[in-house]
Amino acid sequence: MIILSIAGCVSTAPMARRLVAAIALLTALLGPASAPAKKMTLPELIDFARSTNPGLHASAAVTDASRAQVTEAWANWLPSGSLLSLVAPSPQVHCLAPPGLTPPPGVSDAEFARQNCIQTNATEFTLSNVSFKQIFTRTELGLVQPVWDFGKISAGLAGRVQNSKVTAFCSAVAAVR
Repeated sequence: MIILSIAGCVSTAPMARRLVAAIALLTALLGPASAPAKKMTLPELIDFARSTNPGLHASAAVTDASRAQVTEAWANWLPSGSLLSLVAPSPQVHCLAPPGLTPPPGVSDAEFARQNCIQTNATEFTLSNVSFKQIFTRTELGLVQPVWDFGKISAGLAGRVQNSKVTAFCSAVAAVR
């Protein structure tokens, strides 16, 4: 901003500088007093730097993750398994005797149909033809043990071990910096 006067053009830049300097001086004088710095030894400074450096914490987490991947790669040699079990109500299924045959005297129709069963009345499963007195069950157990995988597990394990070594080295270099 420029102020014109009778004497000529006068710049306000020196006045603005004086005002800023006065405000800074008042802030410094009236502001809170700073505490004296705490004296620390070299080992304390190193511990402080290690505990507050986020880069070191991040590299330590990466190193731990790569070591966990080595453990996971070793686990591929262990057997794995699964267990599946199913229990469900069974549909009502009845035997049908051949058409045209009549049961002999003293034998019920149901018993005759069971003895001479050539087909059943099984239809599509619906809730109306379910019997909760009979159940259907199935259980499967599966086990897998790697014996020969053409070097796939060994190569994966070797890669994870090398990755872990490189990560540990890079973390050590980052700690020294």
